[in-house]
Amino acid sequence: KNLQWNDFVEQSERTINKDLTQEQQISNAIFGLHGELGEVTDLIKKQLYQGHAIDRGKLEEEVGDFMFYLAWLCRLYNIPMGRVLCDNVMKLRKRYPDGFDSDKSINRGD
Repeated sequence: KNLQWNDFVEQSERTINKDLTQEQQISNAIFGLHGELGEVTDLIKKQLYQGHAIDRGKLEEEVGDFMFYLAWLCRLYNIPMGRVLCDNVMKLRKRYPDGFDSDKSINRGD
């Protein structure tokens, strides 16, 4: 089962602590992003360097938690994720019109 980004943003909003001030919500979202990315990083670190098998279910759960905090931050700043994703693809197409190129990566003009 798949969920569209806007539906995720809408449905995840109900779990946000509405008693927090705007500033507290921003810092909570940022701290949450960092914490969840740390958990994703730790799972992959254990796979790559400590001989652990990757637990895909746990990895998906932690990525989902990261996405929750990202959605929250986007909501707080009224950032339309669809436009952000489109703009990023366009930027990458301009930077690498024929796909990734090491030389273009090293000698970027931007």
